[in-house]
Amino acid sequence: MADDVGYVVDGPKDKTCADCKNFEPSTANPEVGACAGFDVQASASCNYFERKEET
Repeated sequence: MADDVGYVVDGPKDKTCADCKNFEPSTANPEVGACAGFDVQASASCNYFERKEET
């Protein structure tokens, strides 16, 4: 992921990629996935974090 988005491997609690509406988890391994065409870790985070809507 590009440096300008502020991607960090260990995201803050409740603000990880797994909590973000833009994260698409891998069906084979939910600990990794994709966001905006980049491979990311579910435990990571970035400056463009957007919380998933509550269902």
